[in-house]
Amino acid sequence: VELFEWAQTLGGRLASMREPKSRQWIDNGQHILLGCCRETLELNERLGLTPFFDRADSISFVAGEGKRWEMTASPFLPHRWQLVPAFLKMPFLPFRDRVATGLLLRKLGKTQPGRMATPPEPTVLIDWLRREGASDASIAKFWTPLVLSTLSDTVETVCLQAVRKVVQDALLNGVQAISAHVPNRPLRSIYGEAAQEALERLDVRVHLGARVAKLLWQNYADEACTWPVDIDADVEPVACRIIGIELADGTKRSFNRYISTIPSHRIWRLLEDSGLESFADMLDLARFEPGAVTSVHLWCDRRILPGDKAFCATLGGPGQVLFAPAPGRIPAWSTEDQSTEGKTTENKETPLGVYHLVVISASHRLLSDSELTAAGNEPLIDRVLDQMRMVFPEAFERPGDPFRVLHWRTTTVFDAVFSPHPDIYAFRPSQATPIHNLAIAGDWTQTDWPSTMEGAVRSGLAAAELFPPENR
Repeated sequence: VELFEWAQTLGGRLASMREPKSRQWIDNGQHILLGCCRETLELNERLGLTPFFDRADSISFVAGEGKRWEMTASPFLPHRWQLVPAFLKMPFLPFRDRVATGLLLRKLGKTQPGRMATPPEPTVLIDWLRREGASDASIAKFWTPLVLSTLSDTVETVCLQAVRKVVQDALLNGVQAISAHVPNRPLRSIYGEAAQEALERLDVRVHLGARVAKLLWQNYADEACTWPVDIDADVEPVACRIIGIELADGTKRSFNRYISTIPSHRIWRLLEDSGLESFADMLDLARFEPGAVTSVHLWCDRRILPGDKAFCATLGGPGQVLFAPAPGRIPAWSTEDQSTEGKTTENKETPLGVYHLVVISASHRLLSDSELTAAGNEPLIDRVLDQMRMVFPEAFERPGDPFRVLHWRTTTVFDAVFSPHPDIYAFRPSQATPIHNLAIAGDWTQTDWPSTMEGAVRSGLAAAELFPPENR
């Protein structure tokens, strides 16, 4: 097996950058793996990446007026009821709305999930909520934070099937499913360096900085095109096969089977440059609307998060999740380059102060055009700090000791996800292609999962299963 990666490190969109002033590696967006992401957690285990994640069995939510909520599952109840005790204590909604929202969750949980690649009902979440009589308060304080943090879009856009997937697999699937696994080192260190080392130990040859410019193919009209699995009836096999790849430097390589993991917004260029325009047209990639995720990086003179929490969900402003290292436990990569064997140091702060990261999912919907660029950075920082001041007043309001931000910057990944609106969920392509020995993978292909790490991993597994070992 050989892997060709156009970038200088593995990981794709799971990337880190060197911040010059702080001399830290900062992530382009932090990620939380829920326990329901079983295939991703299994992959982490196989590659030896599990120690690079810290597990939390509850998720903290904070809002203004001192309101706090711990979303903790009770292991003594059946799976679908394990969040009920915590849900009934949620302070953000009146009791009547809590009960009504719980009944809607139960209704989604009882609905049988559709089979993979089966077109769902073309229903946007907000339409279903209105039809079911959901209150404005429950939409604003429960459903909106839920879809922003899990699907990176708004209730006016996401399809009902995507929300059902979140509810069934995460919220109503037991203690293990709702556990949170948070990286304890930069993503570059995990999915770049450590993952590459693990793959190479498995005899995978990794080529970095090796962009595939063309797929080389030939007709074989006299040879039958067969697959080890069924292809959708409306996808006709074509009389060609891939015979090699051509890299950007002109190098050509030949293999028996090929799996493309190129994102949806780039694969069309590869197909057209390869003379496979008909395949590119069949994928209809223009339908995929990219979604942005913005990260606000703050270096402060003190820790904002109370207690020993490494993260919490925040309400009442643009930021949805606040991350910060646990007290007295600053990652060793914070000031110097470290190998994947880096340890943690007992230190109070980095040279620029205590590092925090605020994630704004669906920033293409929530932020203005100027806030997504350098021109709007300062107003965005002010908005985020106003939100943090509202939900954590104890960190900001100390007589004679004003809160100080020592350094800040923002980063935005404009193609972090794809928007899970009904048209996309109904017509995502499968991993099988009409070309005999080519499969495609990526979170944008049909996995019955939204645009997540889990969707990407499952797509890769599905693509590999198209080629049984005896046919590889």
